[in-house]
Amino acid sequence: VSLNLVNFTDTLMGDITGNFTATLAAGANESWGYDYVTNVSDTDPLNNTAEAHYNITGLPNDINATDTVSIEVVTPGVNVTKTADNNITKAGDTVHFNITVRNTGNVSLNLVNFTDTLMGDITGNFSSPLAAGANQSWGYDYVTNVTDTDPLNNTAEAHYNITGLPNDINATDTVSIEVVTPGVNVTKTADNNITKAGDTVHFNITVRNTGNVSLNLVNFTDTLMGDITGNFSSPLAAGANQSWGYDYVTNVSDTDPLNNTAEAHYNITGLPNDINATDTVSIEV
Repeated sequence: VSLNLVNFTDTLMGDITGNFTATLAAGANESWGYDYVTNVSDTDPLNNTAEAHYNITGLPNDINATDTVSIEVVTPGVNVTKTADNNITKAGDTVHFNITVRNTGNVSLNLVNFTDTLMGDITGNFSSPLAAGANQSWGYDYVTNVTDTDPLNNTAEAHYNITGLPNDINATDTVSIEVVTPGVNVTKTADNNITKAGDTVHFNITVRNTGNVSLNLVNFTDTLMGDITGNFSSPLAAGANQSWGYDYVTNVSDTDPLNNTAEAHYNITGLPNDINATDTVSIEV
């Protein structure tokens, strides 16, 4: 028997009666569809029910039917954290980088690719899928190169997807390392290149920071004067220099030549390296 449409409703669209013809013949069918953009407020699952009401001419009966489709609503998310064991380095020094990826959503993620500025493709170091709430870490050592620029920016970037969805779920994190080029130079001079017992020679010592980073004085020694650290201030700024001098009365026990060496040792805050320099002046006795 032919059915007369009374009303047709849909959970998401409301009244959809107008999208169906008034009379549905025996054995006939009709279809209608629509696109729905999932809202951030939609709960999981998204239950969507269609309900149709018909009647028959001459009869009071309500002829109805419903059907519900249930859609899983996921909230995907991924976070990448990159760290380094030092925030400063120089050519030849080793920095350890660590990368952690965390699934911050409520659905399993499939790994598409994972890249790193210094290492290139690191996909193979992470397993897939990454369960909701799970995390993975991987690390490596990097020896700073003389060609590395300052700062050394190192980015990790991860791309994931979700089974059944086209979306790219991605995250990046960058760690920035200061690349320094330390250097120090010591120059020792004398006001004469010849002397004899009882004569006075004036020695002068100049230390210069030839690098691009401040240097902390560890110790400064002189062949004739011993520890002269207290005569130089610390730190020594990049490009700066300091000088100190003294008079020495030549002793009858001094051998020929009189070799007088100044030796300076510095370090850099945050690095273990010994930055040092020496200079020797030789006086004929």
